[in-house]
Amino acid sequence: IPRVIEFARVELGLEPGDSYTSYFDTGGGSVSYTVVASHPLALIPYQWCFPLIGCVPYKGYFDPEDARAEALALREAGWDAEVFPVEAYSTLGWFSDPLLSGMLSLSMPELVELLLHELTHRTLYIPSRSQLNEGFATHMGREGARLFFQRHPEAASRDELDEYHRAIERDSQYSELISRLKNDLDTLYRSPTLRDLKLTRKKELFATATIAARELFSVDTITLSSNAKVVASETYKAQLAKIARLQEKSGGHPRKLLEALRTARDRGHGELEKLLEAGSI
Repeated sequence: IPRVIEFARVELGLEPGDSYTSYFDTGGGSVSYTVVASHPLALIPYQWCFPLIGCVPYKGYFDPEDARAEALALREAGWDAEVFPVEAYSTLGWFSDPLLSGMLSLSMPELVELLLHELTHRTLYIPSRSQLNEGFATHMGREGARLFFQRHPEAASRDELDEYHRAIERDSQYSELISRLKNDLDTLYRSPTLRDLKLTRKKELFATATIAARELFSVDTITLSSNAKVVASETYKAQLAKIARLQEKSGGHPRKLLEALRTARDRGHGELEKLLEAGSI
């Protein structure tokens, strides 16, 4: 862990502070639970707004019963809602984030990516820009892990690295699946079709996507059934391609990308939007 933290600080420009210098045993369960909700006939996420962090398309709970109660209340109000288990979180630099017992069950490549993802949140956070924040952290986690194992190939076995790369490829294929589903749903929701027919076609689209996802991961436990799962995936993946292009335009290294985003954020006056537009080209 100390080697990863030092790499994050020196090579990536992240700011670990005193995070991951303490340990917390979660008792074998998830550390927290996130509720995500969406309009039932539009891919518009429900937003929770808070001081300092702005509006976000998810809300976290430490007690799973509280999370399930929130999701139930949202469903009763007409929203699609889901509860997702969480394996780690960041307090955005307000507190020292502990190493969680569940992290130690991950492979070394997975652990490195997760630590760098959370340290990115600690280093740079832009209020009310969840897709950018999560996309940037996902990019930094993966790109940082790639560079870390180039520098320290002895830190993981070849089998671990091969499986990690296969998992990333599967995740990329899953993201493409969700993107196709999103496009099909968006076309349906924008059409003049009657509401009841839309709901029937929605179920059909999700059923087809569920079959494809189960084949991809070779499991029968995956079920895609609500817009909340689509918007949850989009929160983390929608900006990835743009962020990768922006890194190339910013000097080709994740540290340069971090510097560019931080500078644009601090300048304000639309500078962040201008920078992100460059990544769209």
